[in-house]
Amino acid sequence: MLAVKPTFKPLIVKDIQAEANEILQDGFPVEVFPDRVQQIIRETESALQFPVDYSCAAVLAAGATAIRKQLVACLKNDFQQFPLIYLLLVGRPGINKSQPLYWFLRPILTKDRELYEHFSRDRGRWEEEQKLSKGEKVSNGISESEEPLLRQIIVQDVTVEKLAKVLQDNEFGVGAYFDEGLAWIKNFNRYTPGSEEQVWLQIFSSKPIKLDRKGSGQIYIPEPFVSVCGTIQPGVFSKLFKDHSDNGFLDRVLLAWPEDQRKEAWTDLEVSSKTILSWSNIVEKLLNISGETMRVPFSQAAKDILARWQRDITERMNEGTDEDASILAKMELYAIRFSLILQALFFACGEDSLEEISERAAGGAVQFCGYFEGTAHQARKYRDSRPFDRLSGLQKSVILALPETFSTSEGADIAEEEGMNRRTFERFLCDRRFFRQKKHGQYERV
Repeated sequence: MLAVKPTFKPLIVKDIQAEANEILQDGFPVEVFPDRVQQIIRETESALQFPVDYSCAAVLAAGATAIRKQLVACLKNDFQQFPLIYLLLVGRPGINKSQPLYWFLRPILTKDRELYEHFSRDRGRWEEEQKLSKGEKVSNGISESEEPLLRQIIVQDVTVEKLAKVLQDNEFGVGAYFDEGLAWIKNFNRYTPGSEEQVWLQIFSSKPIKLDRKGSGQIYIPEPFVSVCGTIQPGVFSKLFKDHSDNGFLDRVLLAWPEDQRKEAWTDLEVSSKTILSWSNIVEKLLNISGETMRVPFSQAAKDILARWQRDITERMNEGTDEDASILAKMELYAIRFSLILQALFFACGEDSLEEISERAAGGAVQFCGYFEGTAHQARKYRDSRPFDRLSGLQKSVILALPETFSTSEGADIAEEEGMNRRTFERFLCDRRFFRQKKHGQYERV
């Protein structure tokens, strides 16, 4: 196995979790990724204005989807985890959250298109063969063939009923990509309350599911794998939080939610073709790890890191609220899953092997857990906040600087002093939660 010098301090586990909010303020811990992945993330940030938090989350989503059930992390003989994650990128409209997810998933989507084209050719050939009689098949040297299966790596906007056939035909499982994450969750109560939600709870834990498929009877999937990713707006997620908070489902959903929600202007920079090829090669290596599920044990040093971290969060769970305990309980599982994804990325980048999960991977996984614990608390704070609390820092400063009543021009002058241009201020004035028009050109704060 390659000797790799850790680029982090693996023994600060307690500090990492005790200071989850500080980690969140610093943003996603991009430094724990392989060097090549870090370079790709930084280049997409400068050239495409991808927020780093979203790119890092997209790397995890792409990694989980590419690996699927090719690898399983083994902490103990009876405690194994596939790299399955439920992940949503949370942000205001237009903040550039969809593009990072698409960009990092693109090599997988391209591979999926190739699989479909191959299936389409085989299917057409098979259908033509079915039109032939037995004698015609014999005379033409055509043997009986099975109906072609559609091999897939990723599905889009899929429902549970469609998943039945997909999982049956793809033994390693699939990733599910919802550009709008709302499309995933809003289907939960489509037929009977909680019916689909229960299936997704089962899938998260890799527990057996039985799915009814119209015309095909019941399909049994003993160990389902569907890793989910998508995007969603804060207000929409806040409403979903209130509607789905009883069974802890949303505590299973990781949130990439940058503190800085400002949109960046375009630049003339381009992502180099070398960088695009580099990411494609990394994903290609993850897609072709093994033809069967491969067990990856933890090194003793990696086990020690997770054990110290787990003791710390156990203490916090026992002392905290039920909501805290629910968040931290899911992080225990994600720590193992993140460790596996990171180790696979180190392997794909030529920095390590898959003989065992390293101390470096486990330490990075703990830092990921710190970030996602922070965003989970941020989601609760947003859910319980007033509309004013949800404004940007600039919007708050403008409101606080305005007098009780003001004219449009007076308000625009004050806004410009605070750093908001006139056009943006005029749009802001249309928000009736904060401003009321008394008469033409005259407003008051609500």
